[in-house]
Amino acid sequence: MDGEPRYHSGAMLIVALRVCAILALALWLGFCVWRLSQRSDANTMTERLLFGITFLACLVASVAFVVYFTLPISLVTSAFALLAITLIVIAVPLLPAAPKAATQFTGTIPWHALGVLLVSQGSVIFLLCAGRTSEPLVSPWLLFPGSIYVLFFLSTALTVYVCMQLGRLALPFASLQTFIAIGVSAIVYGIGFGFDPFIHRAAEAALVKTGFIEPTSLLYSGQYALVGFLHFVTTMPSSLIDIWLLPVLTSILLPWATYVGLRQGWGVGEEASSLGWLATLFVPFMLFTFTVPFTIVYVLFAALLFLFPLTKKNTLVVTVVLGGIARHFLSPASWCTHFSPSFFLGLLLPPVSPATKNRLASVLLCRSGCGSATATHYLPTAG
Repeated sequence: MDGEPRYHSGAMLIVALRVCAILALALWLGFCVWRLSQRSDANTMTERLLFGITFLACLVASVAFVVYFTLPISLVTSAFALLAITLIVIAVPLLPAAPKAATQFTGTIPWHALGVLLVSQGSVIFLLCAGRTSEPLVSPWLLFPGSIYVLFFLSTALTVYVCMQLGRLALPFASLQTFIAIGVSAIVYGIGFGFDPFIHRAAEAALVKTGFIEPTSLLYSGQYALVGFLHFVTTMPSSLIDIWLLPVLTSILLPWATYVGLRQGWGVGEEASSLGWLATLFVPFMLFTFTVPFTIVYVLFAALLFLFPLTKKNTLVVTVVLGGIARHFLSPASWCTHFSPSFFLGLLLPPVSPATKNRLASVLLCRSGCGSATATHYLPTAG
């Protein structure tokens, strides 16, 4: 009995330290994204924020990889890596800014729809959390009543409506809805989903414990280094970081990348561009649901695919190059087959006509495996 208060106080101290570490990391992430967004030559705030998020994610992965191959991953080396990333972010030069586009919202905010949307999204998340289990399941949806499908349909329809009304201002709601769609397995399966992730989590646990993995190999080391780095800076278990890394990255990156790419790059209208996140629901998105090196590369490529026409801008060139480097550390084979054609097409080709853009889109969509039917839609017809 005497040991119980001491045990509880120790557990509360660990929880408090983790909360403080996460809050400090959130503040640091906010500072870095803001700082990088101010260094972008984009002409809209949405585009600048996307640059900051993508640049920072690729920079963290790259620096973590360098630390992994030169020093053992530990709390001390992770702190030095954090300092190095901060100095790099501060040292990024200020680029000549493009003329600012008019971004003032002049429409009407649908407050009632927003209220119902948040309630329906919260209800779906609550039901998914209530059904969390460690038992083997054929499908997580078998645990839930039919009402969850109604709530999911309602939340998706309301998200579409809000995006049509608010445009880019509705991207946070689109990110949340994307997270609900692709995070089902991460929420319901208490020990994680899939077979390969268990193997990678064992390697990550060994890395966190010893600081290195023998034999040292380039293959997959990018993910291991990134998870180990995040473990030491957040104090969260490496298995928990592994489970949630890809769903969180996907739900943040893809809605913003699809909007910016369609709106600023492909010249699509505001309303249609704000609905670009629906593309993640119309392709087989199992690869968005669990963290392995290839799926991280898959998400990065999907984001860069939409941003392809913007590679003429200086900041997008930097982001694409850094993204390619990070992807090479995660899965070299995927980098060779997917990234390099996109990169060289984006940098070496002169400005192209809309018809040529459609042809290039069809090629890249076919290569990405994001749906041959979608790519066929853009192929030029005979005559």
